[in-house]
Amino acid sequence: MVLTPLAGAASDGAGGRGAAEVAEREMRELIDWAAAVEANELPQSVLRRAALVLCDDIAAMLAARDEPEVRRVQDQLLARPAVTEASVFREGRPRTDRYSAAVANAVAANWCELDEGYRKATCHGGLCTLPALLAEAEAEGLTMNEVLRCLGVAYEVVTRFARAFVFKGLTLHPHATLAAIGAAAAMAAARKAPAGHFLDAVSAATTMVAPGPYNHAVKGALVRNVWAGVGAWVGMKCVDWAAFGIAGTASSAYDVFVDGLGAEFKAGEFRGAGGRLGNRGRLPQDSRLLPIRPFGGRGDRRIGRRVRNLATRRGYRAHRRGDPLARADPRQSEAGDQPCRQVLHAPYRRRRLADGPCRGRRLFRGEP
Repeated sequence: MVLTPLAGAASDGAGGRGAAEVAEREMRELIDWAAAVEANELPQSVLRRAALVLCDDIAAMLAARDEPEVRRVQDQLLARPAVTEASVFREGRPRTDRYSAAVANAVAANWCELDEGYRKATCHGGLCTLPALLAEAEAEGLTMNEVLRCLGVAYEVVTRFARAFVFKGLTLHPHATLAAIGAAAAMAAARKAPAGHFLDAVSAATTMVAPGPYNHAVKGALVRNVWAGVGAWVGMKCVDWAAFGIAGTASSAYDVFVDGLGAEFKAGEFRGAGGRLGNRGRLPQDSRLLPIRPFGGRGDRRIGRRVRNLATRRGYRAHRRGDPLARADPRQSEAGDQPCRQVLHAPYRRRRLADGPCRGRRLFRGEP
C-alpha cells in the first residue's frame, strides 16, 4: 500500500494503524459535516446539479419499466405490501413500503445503463443514493429543497468513499461496494440524524458491502443489476439499526476496504479540494449525466456504434438533431476499453434507449 501522508498527520501515518487512524479521523470529519450542513449552505450550482441527477435517474428507472426481469422483481416486491408509503416508478405508480420501493427502483435505475455516473472514480453516485432517498422522502413528506440537500450531501459522502479507497484495476464493482454506503448516507441525511447516529449508520453500512466482481458487468450477468437494490435495502436498515446501538466503528471502512478487500487508502480524499469539506461539492463539475456520457460512462469505444447498429436493425434511425443515440460517445471513462456485452445481451429496447434522457429533461423542466 502506498499512502500519501496528510499534512499534519502523525509521523507513523505512512502505513499500518497510522493510516487507519488518518482514515478514521477524516471520516469523522466528513460525517460531522454531512450531519450538520443545511440546504442554504450548499452552492446553488450543487442544488441545480442535484436536480438534474434526480431527474436523470428517475428517467433511468422509467426506461426499464417494461423489461421482463425488472417487472418480475417489482411484481414480487409489490405482491404483499404491508404499508403503502413510497412509489415504484412504473405505470400506475404502485406504492409499497419504503424499503421494497427502494429495492424496486434501484434495480430499474441501472438496468438499461442510462443512469449518470461520477467521473473521477468508479461510482454512480445517483444510483447509490437516490432509490433510498426517494422512498424515504415520500414516506416522510420531505420538501424538494430537503431532497436536494440530502442528495447533495449523500452524493458527496459516497463519492468521497470512492476516491478514498481505490482498487488496483477493475476487480470489484462499485454498485456492490458503495450502494449500501450511499443509501445509509442518504437516509441519515433525510432523517437529520445527529453526527453520532450518522457515523454509526455509515460505519455499519461499510461492513455490509458485497464483493461483486466487476467482470460480471463485462460478461452481461444480470445479477449485477440487483446489487444496487440490495445495497439500498441494507443501507436503509443500517440507519434504523443504528438507533438501537447496532453500529460499526469509525475504523470499519479502513478495516473492510484496505485490510479486507485490499484497496489503497488515499489520505486527504475524505476532505476534498483544499482540505475543506463542502468547499465546492462533488456535483457541479464531477457528475456525469447521460446526455454527456451515455451508458453509465462505459469505456468501450464500440458501444455507441453497436447500439446505433442494433437500433437501426430494429427500425430506428438516430438522425434527429440532438438524438442521444446519434451523439453517443462513451469513450472517456474510468473503465478504459472494457467490452460491455450486456448492451447486446439484455433485451434493451431502442425506444427506451432513445426516450430516457428526453424524459429526464422533461421532468427537470416540469413537463409531463
